[in-house]
Parts: sequence; structure tokens; C-alpha cells
Amino acid sequence: MKKKFADFSEEKNIIVKNYQRIDINDKCCAVACLEDIENIKDKVSVNINGEARTIIDIGYRIITLYPQDENFVIQAIYNNKLEFVGFYFDIACKTKYTAKVPFIEDLYLDIFISDKDEIVFIDEDVLDNAFKSKKLKQNDYDLAKRTADKIVHKFHSEEQIKKLEETCKMYMEKVLNI
Repeated sequence: MKKKFADFSEEKNIIVKNYQRIDINDKCCAVACLEDIENIKDKVSVNINGEARTIIDIGYRIITLYPQDENFVIQAIYNNKLEFVGFYFDIACKTKYTAKVPFIEDLYLDIFISDKDEIVFIDEDVLDNAFKSKKLKQNDYDLAKRTADKIVHKFHSEEQIKKLEETCKMYMEKVLNI
């Protein structure tokens, strides 16, 4: 499993970024991190109904929430006009939000829920291949699938998307005001 850091330091595609972190420790979130993408080699897109939708590009802002006692992080993505693009859920075996730079031990499977409540499962084939090739144990595979189901059931509704978007904006303001 690969470690993914809140400051994107393991990403070779993202060249320069600003990074800020704040400890929240409320019922929803332990830590919030803000990343401003200043430069990127290749924009990152997801396919939604046959259309490529950009989710990371120059000038994009990401607020990453590390919920307490969960096996995922939530990334609220805003474009270069600070318009909400959607939520990227990174499913993890472990989250380490107490580290100086928070990170997760990635379980391959990710979920994107767009601003229009469209859902995309990302790297489901990578998860399956990792399991089949014995790079991933049964309990980790099951954890990824259970966590994906939990995310979809909890957040895949227009009402929940709006509520989470408001929460992320509040945390972003807290980070920017430190």
C-alpha cells in the first residue's frame, strides 16, 4: 500500500503547491488541510457519463478533511474560480492525522461525487488486481468495499452533498484565518 500525504509530496505530477494545516478536533473532523495547486504537469480528470471532468488543475484549491475514526479522507475540490467541483473520497487502511503532515495508507479504491451528485468509483480494477495478486489481504479488500458502501450510503444525496460542502467551506475559512 502506498502512503498518500496531505501536502501531496509523494505526487510527481503536482509540481508546486501551498499547504496549510489546522487541528479541528470536533465531532466531524480531526484535522483539515488546505492545498492550493500552483503548477501541475498534467491535469487530473475523471470520466462522468463519457465526459472528462477536471478535478485537479492549476489554480485549484483542495480542502482535505481527516475524520476521526474513519477509513477515508474527504477532499473538497474547488476550481480556479473557487467554484465547487466535487468530493474525492480516498479510502484508507489507516489514517494518520496526528503526524506533522497527515497521511493515509491507501487502499486503492477512491470515490468521486460531483457537485451534481454523480458518483464515480476510481481504481476499482486496481483494488481487485491487488487482491488477486495477493498484494492485498482479504480483510483489507473487505475493508475497502465496506468503506466504499458506507461513503455512498452516507454522502450520495443532494442534501448530504450540500451539508458537507458547507462544512468544508467553514473549515477552509478556519484554515485561511490561522
